[in-house]
Amino acid sequence: MMICPRALSLLGVPMAILAFAATASAQAPAPQPAPVPAATPAATPPPAPAPAPVASTLEVAEPQATAFGIGGQLALSGFGGVQVVYNTDKFHIDGLVSFFDEVDTTISLGGRYFYHFNRSERADFSFGAGLGFTHINDADVDVLHFEAVGQIRVFLTPAVVISTTFGVALQSLDADAVGLGTDLLGGAGISYLFY
Repeated sequence: MMICPRALSLLGVPMAILAFAATASAQAPAPQPAPVPAATPAATPPPAPAPAPVASTLEVAEPQATAFGIGGQLALSGFGGVQVVYNTDKFHIDGLVSFFDEVDTTISLGGRYFYHFNRSERADFSFGAGLGFTHINDADVDVLHFEAVGQIRVFLTPAVVISTTFGVALQSLDADAVGLGTDLLGGAGISYLFY
């Protein structure tokens, strides 16, 4: 049944409602609104990179590398003095020089050779021998020193070395007498190595 639009307008129903109803029935159903995505947690920033490792002082200069050094050393037989060191990875050589002019003028010279028997990152253990000569001028006495020694050196830094020496020492006074002590003797020193 068809209703005349003119008749409807007379009934008070506006034409716009009918046109809207006709188009709404001809169209497909209105789509559902898109679902709102669930809130995602804020992305966490990547972890901070690990700090760079601090360079060891041993990486700057290897304490067992070839170097010359100076320092002070006390020999087992009692004389001590300025030390000159030649250091390699297998051995080191010490030269000792001292001069005193108090009551008597005393001049001492000596040298020691040490083989590095065992070593670690910051220390070494050596065996060696030394020979020295002391002249006491006013008393006109000459003393010959011989040492059979062990030495422990500790590298505080690659360049600064402290050492302790132990062993036995022989002394000869003007070749008139030779003495051998049974006591364990010790000495100490400090050196600075130039790489």
